[in-house]
Amino acid sequence: MENFVPECTFEYTISNVGNLSSEVYTPNFATTAELYWQLEFAQTTIKSIRTYSVYLWAIENPEEQYTETLWPCRNKLMVKLYLKDPKTQKLIKSQVYLKLGLSKKYPGIGTDEFYSVSASRFPDDIIIGVQFSKNEVSPVIQVEPFPEGNIPDDLVEAWSAQLDKTESADVRFDVQDKTIYASSTILSKRSEYFQKFFQGGWAESQVENSLSNQPILESESLPNISYHIKITDFDATTFYEMLRFLYTNQLRFNHLAKHKISPLQVFCIADKYLLTELRQKAKCEVLRDLNINNVAEGLFTIAYKWPELKDPFLKFFIENVSSVRQTSGFDAILTNPTDYPGFKELFKEILTAITTDI
Repeated sequence: MENFVPECTFEYTISNVGNLSSEVYTPNFATTAELYWQLEFAQTTIKSIRTYSVYLWAIENPEEQYTETLWPCRNKLMVKLYLKDPKTQKLIKSQVYLKLGLSKKYPGIGTDEFYSVSASRFPDDIIIGVQFSKNEVSPVIQVEPFPEGNIPDDLVEAWSAQLDKTESADVRFDVQDKTIYASSTILSKRSEYFQKFFQGGWAESQVENSLSNQPILESESLPNISYHIKITDFDATTFYEMLRFLYTNQLRFNHLAKHKISPLQVFCIADKYLLTELRQKAKCEVLRDLNINNVAEGLFTIAYKWPELKDPFLKFFIENVSSVRQTSGFDAILTNPTDYPGFKELFKEILTAITTDI
């Protein structure tokens, strides 16, 4: 049997256990920036015998609501659930789970009869705990707490009104035929990409630039404008919504859809400008929006560049290949395969997967 060696522990003290009349739940906690959990505890007393139930539940993050890619990560973990006396710190009962087998359908482990004992012999307070075989720490602060709180509408409107306001702006963006004004102070506070640019530390080695061009500084007639920047790799609507997100922390996917801007395009701009929170929001929307009609075009034009998008797109494509083949998007790809740089590799992967399943 594989040895269980814990790397992280979460403990919670529950008081007045005998007075509990229903289940209680701990706050959410995490073993990585993406994997959230919660403990459940309950007690029942029948004829002076007290029985305790303990469960560990996987709490879906926004991405897991639309894809199953993270469940295998959960199932690589080994877990120990336990009860402990808070006064003596003595272990009362523990159970090790070497294989979790978690899924969207079965998101928890544990039992209703975790431990039974005479009520008179059990302490009034108890510690419930869980140990995990692995955890993950990061040098990057998690910018989006889980779950996300709502920002008042009037506050969003107030900050939104500050964007494209020449009086308070010192940056001018020329995007296609549209001019957008913004504040370098706000952009620098919200984006590492812009912070390095405005501080004069711009360099390929310092800022990961995933697309071909860099902003270009030019002269500016307005006295308060210190930066005049041309943007050529994004359309005006997408770029404006990205700036609006930096001002308000809100993204209007419905508004973008009216302008035929896909969540994939938002993902691209968030990736370039190092906007972790926006990137995650866009990724969740991409996966939620994935369907028969957009999977082919999305996979062959954009999603193939990032494994975190490519894998769920490819899986969806293969599982629904008969229907996808009938779409106009797939027909366009077959008609002009040279327009899609990843065509040969992707098509080979698709054919291999289909052949293997036959």
